[in-house]
Amino acid sequence: MTAKGIIIIEAVQANRSSICTTIFQTVLLTCCDNLTSTVGPIQIWGNNALTSMAGLDNLNSIGDGLSISHENALINLAGLDNLTSIGGDLDLENNPALTSLAALGNLNSIGGSLTIMVNDSLTNLGQVFTHLCSVNI
Repeated sequence: MTAKGIIIIEAVQANRSSICTTIFQTVLLTCCDNLTSTVGPIQIWGNNALTSMAGLDNLNSIGDGLSISHENALINLAGLDNLTSIGGDLDLENNPALTSLAALGNLNSIGGSLTIMVNDSLTNLGQVFTHLCSVNI
C-alpha cells in the first residue's frame, strides 16, 4: 500500500487519559502494517509512549522527508529496518531516550539533508550508515 499524502503521527490532546493516549498511539502505528511506501512525508512527534517504530515494518521508501522529534520514550527505530530511501530530509531531533539508529542500516539514499541533534542518549552512530550512497544537501 502506498500513501499519497502527508502522514502525521502526533500526541493526543492533553485532556485525554494516559491509557487512552497509549492505546491511540499503538493503534496508529499498527494500522500502518501494510504501508510499503509514501509519496509525501512522514512526521512523528510528541508521542510520550512510543518506544519504537514497530508497525512500520514493511515501509521501504518515503517519497519526501522523515521527521521524528520530541519522542521522549523512543529508545530505537526498530520497525524502520526495511527503509532504503527517503526522498527528502531525515530529521531526528530531541529524542532524549534514543540509544540506537541501527534500524536505519539498510538506508542507501537521502534526497535532502541529514540532521541528528539533541538526542542525549545517542552516543555512537556505529555502523549505521554503511549502505548510505547519497545525501543531497
